Amino acid sequence: MRIKIPPIDIPEDNPFAEDQLDRKQSAEVLTQFISTIREPFVLAIDSPWGTGKTTFINMWLRSLKKEGVPCLYFNAWENDFTDDPLVSFIGEMKACLDTVGEASQAKVYYENAKKLGASIVKRAIPVTIKIVTAGVVNLEELSEEALADFDSGLAKEKIDRYEADKSTIKDFKKELSKFVQQITKKEGDENKPLVFFIDELDRCRPTYAVELLERLKHLFNIEGIVFVLALDKEQIGHSLRSIYGNGMNVDGYLRRFIDVDYRLPETPTEGFCNLLFTKFGFPSYFGNRSVRDARYEKDQLIKTFSRLATIFGFSLRKQEQCFSQLSVVLRTTLPNDNLYPLFLSFLIAFKAANPKLYIAFTTGKTTAEDVLNYIKETKGGTELLEDNYGRALEAYIVSSRASYDEMQELVSKYTPKLIPPNQQEERPRRIRELLQSFLHEDTYGILDYLVKKIEISDQFKA
Repeated sequence: MRIKIPPIDIPEDNPFAEDQLDRKQSAEVLTQFISTIREPFVLAIDSPWGTGKTTFINMWLRSLKKEGVPCLYFNAWENDFTDDPLVSFIGEMKACLDTVGEASQAKVYYENAKKLGASIVKRAIPVTIKIVTAGVVNLEELSEEALADFDSGLAKEKIDRYEADKSTIKDFKKELSKFVQQITKKEGDENKPLVFFIDELDRCRPTYAVELLERLKHLFNIEGIVFVLALDKEQIGHSLRSIYGNGMNVDGYLRRFIDVDYRLPETPTEGFCNLLFTKFGFPSYFGNRSVRDARYEKDQLIKTFSRLATIFGFSLRKQEQCFSQLSVVLRTTLPNDNLYPLFLSFLIAFKAANPKLYIAFTTGKTTAEDVLNYIKETKGGTELLEDNYGRALEAYIVSSRASYDEMQELVSKYTPKLIPPNQQEERPRRIRELLQSFLHEDTYGILDYLVKKIEISDQFKA
């Protein structure tokens, strides 16, 4: 078994070989879409944190390269230590030169753009220092006439710098355009765009994220470049509001930079849970168990957890974190020890979804009824409690702290009075039967047993 799953392998000859989330179709649609674009363009792959954006764009990038489309990858979060994203952008573009010959004119255009970019980035003496000292070292030499002369000179310097910057930016874009034309030129074939992927933008410092977007708008709106931004627009919104205030129109602001949004399709939860079950190496563990009903444990775990992950709205990454914790629990549980996978998967998911209520329940500060009400309040929670797995889950929850005498009372609670057995409702009848089997098999009051296992797993950090 594994504590965490390794990064997905993305073979260059078959980038979607490990595509377990059915994302290849999205890549094919997007490839066809960008192949029709000639103007400067910015596409946003918008999806919440932990939904596999990075894996998707890396698979798509390699599939584009396989088709001869020039591509670049830029991890914004790993580069936000720089003062200006332009420095990192220009550095990444050098990778394109690996695909051209030594005598290619693209190298000349790149070096020209690099020098002009350095001029744009270069900072002058901070204006605040000049203002404080009025351009002199000895403050006693200041006079009204000197201050007036300085003020006039500073205004002229600002105008001169504006004109110089404007000219430099124009020249930079001209050289960059020539560079892109050389890189994307194909003999006897229609030119394909240079696709520049920018990942992890929503994890950057707010000021760096804004600076990056501004650079794209003002310096890189060049024909032949398609930018693909992988981001969570909701998270970007939080960053923007931290700078501009809570009343800011985030969608309106981002529309200045992003031409089209694409939302990754949601992944079927049960399919992803089956994938995690295999990737974490659980089949070998469950295959060696010799306890009674071991053959049902896999289905109990996967079906229960996948339903809970859906109603709790877990991201792919959150599901992976839960399986990582489950892996530690399994590693610290002997093959022949009781595991109660249905209730165990619930407790791990419940803890991830609502840690405060989980602690209150496991420490006896709230009731089973409160937990069931919490489940019912989620989207799809009531439906879950109505099916067979939900009924079993309710039986486990209500009996998890019960003593023998309390179990007798629970059985009575789910036994309708003066109603013949053949006329009783299915749900309470089934829960009563489960509680009676728990009594017979001594499967009640198991909460502390499982909580201790989860607490041990909390001491490990993957």
